Amino acid sequence: MNVNPYEIALIAGGFTIVGALIGGWIGYRNALKLHNIVEFNKAATEFRNAFLYELIYLKHNACIPEGERTYTTLNEFLFAGYVHRHLKAFEVFRNYLSSKDRADIDKAWKEHCHYDIEGETGPFFAMYAEDTWEGKDTKELALERIEELLKYAKHK
Repeated sequence: MNVNPYEIALIAGGFTIVGALIGGWIGYRNALKLHNIVEFNKAATEFRNAFLYELIYLKHNACIPEGERTYTTLNEFLFAGYVHRHLKAFEVFRNYLSSKDRADIDKAWKEHCHYDIEGETGPFFAMYAEDTWEGKDTKELALERIEELLKYAKHK
């Protein structure tokens, strides 16, 4: 079988076009994946930062930060953070999660903010008004529940 130079040029050109299309598709997929990771990490950082005051207070037993000192009880402090920082960060961040992780974080969020006793849901952060809840120190309980929420916000 004889192949003339024009056929060789057409075959080489065809392989070049196919290679460029495959390379472009791979590059596009990688760029899209990288973009999604960067956006997830930004949202995760914002979510973690929303809980910074609470982590400082609960984890390190430091004083309530300067702008937050008007609250006298733990539940007031947590509720104020919920209203002013946490809820917005939570609603934005959960959009970056898979449906399974979204269901899991919703469950952890409800557990952190509410309590269920015999089928009745208690008001926001009422369980943190006492010194102990279900035999646990409420500061430890709050920290444990916040860390449960933040485990979904680990950078990829």
